[in-house]
Amino acid sequence: MNKKKQARPMTAREWAIMLLLASIWGCSFIFMEISLDGFASFQLAFLRVLTGTLTLGVIILFFLKDPFANITKQLPFLAILALFTSAAPFAMITWGQTHITASLASIINASTPLTGILLAHFFTSDEKLSGRRMLGVLIGFCGVVSLIGPAALNGLNDNFWGIIAVFCATICYAIAGILGKKVKNISPIVTAFFSLGFSSLWLLPTMLIMNGFPLENITLYPILSLLGLGIMSTGFAYILYFKLLSTAGASNIFIVTLLAPASAMLFGSFFLGETISANALLGFLFIIIGMLILDGRVIKLFKR
Repeated sequence: MNKKKQARPMTAREWAIMLLLASIWGCSFIFMEISLDGFASFQLAFLRVLTGTLTLGVIILFFLKDPFANITKQLPFLAILALFTSAAPFAMITWGQTHITASLASIINASTPLTGILLAHFFTSDEKLSGRRMLGVLIGFCGVVSLIGPAALNGLNDNFWGIIAVFCATICYAIAGILGKKVKNISPIVTAFFSLGFSSLWLLPTMLIMNGFPLENITLYPILSLLGLGIMSTGFAYILYFKLLSTAGASNIFIVTLLAPASAMLFGSFFLGETISANALLGFLFIIIGMLILDGRVIKLFKR
């Protein structure tokens, strides 16, 4: 009888990459909030992936030797992957944030691990669901709810379609995490480059149909936020994402969405002078407990 494989605990290096990635993606909600003051939703989604593509293109040009080896046969698959990794979810989230707050968007986005681990159980051979991992995700999600606070759910009925859009983005991320493991023998930075490049092609006609391209009276802050969103929270972040995906697996990568709202709160407090509430402290406690249960190493220490 074949024993079902379960996702292994992550190494200390993988946890470090995950924390860095969560911090960068936590910034993205702040960048999007500011950028939407100057750009329409689909304009922002397109310019985000385009800026990320150009960023990675420069890095590949100057630092990688023969980066496109083994790429030709995988291009059609990368084009499909791009739809789920960035094109569709970025468009959904930016449109959704025109109807709901960044805090509510981040709490909905944190449901990605639940969807991701369930899909990984059915569609991967090495990441089968265990009771411990589901318990860890549920506790972590409770922490995110506490972190954002009950006030984030105000106006839920009035913003129904914005909520639906962001939730659909989490399903896209879950699918992307599973499909991304099928990319073989390609550098993570090259995978990220083609993912964002194809996303630009997906989003260009969408933007022209939905918003056009009239960029008028845009102030400095939305432009700077767009650059931060495209260069740091997209270009550099996707290098970390595909690197972590290739080593830690699909269900582990979804933990980032639990940590990102926490980092967003920290950055908001540090840079914008926002106070950290008791809900935030309680949320951090739940998230830490959830992460420890997911990883499993602390539990093993107690069992010795």
